[in-house]
Amino acid sequence: MGDIVKVMRMDFITSAGSVTANGKGELILGIPLLLLFLAMPLFLSPLLSFYLIFAAMVLVIPLQNTAKGDLGHLYGILPVKRGNITRARFAYIFLIYLVSELVSFLIAWISILLNLNRLLPDDSALVEIGREYYDSAKLPEIGVVFVGFTMFFCFMFSFMEMMGQIHGRENEMKILFIFLAGIVVVVLGFTWLASIGIIPYMDFSGMSEPEAFPTFVIIHLVVGALCVLFSEITAAKMAAREL
Repeated sequence: MGDIVKVMRMDFITSAGSVTANGKGELILGIPLLLLFLAMPLFLSPLLSFYLIFAAMVLVIPLQNTAKGDLGHLYGILPVKRGNITRARFAYIFLIYLVSELVSFLIAWISILLNLNRLLPDDSALVEIGREYYDSAKLPEIGVVFVGFTMFFCFMFSFMEMMGQIHGRENEMKILFIFLAGIVVVVLGFTWLASIGIIPYMDFSGMSEPEAFPTFVIIHLVVGALCVLFSEITAAKMAAREL
């Protein structure tokens, strides 16, 4: 476990370093953008704090290139079992998205408590659209959006990591296309089965807090289990390749 934590820390340093590698110009530009993104959920809608879930990509995508350059060789000489390096990568992806989701929830909750939307004029359609979400009863509905996006991206990047390590990073675009095509087929299949009454429609719009919490926990456990499965498949394939 200690080896996995160390490699996860290195993954974070690697990805964070790539974000700030271009100098202070991007950092200076990023500060007002960060303030703007923080203000949007406070004044317009708590839902807008889900931008953090998209922002988490910048701490995951750079790792897709580590195997192609010098950093890939650095990972290879670490005094850590090769399987633990692989497991750490999947654990890192899951943790990054889990943290981004929790922080999004926190910002949304603070936004509802402060309700700064009430300070804005009522004659704006944009203000009116977001106003209904400044209600604690809307947190389960907001949670559906956050959990849905978080777990989708977590699953996508974990699957891409598995396929990239096994089949090569040069095939990433092909793998992404196959993944997205598979998602479309699954969604269309579920929609068709629901339309003919074989399975019920999944409607989360009226979900209450007692219903939301166990549902969200189950979704996280399922995606977490898939990440573990992907990591073990990848570790086994890489170990066999080294023999």
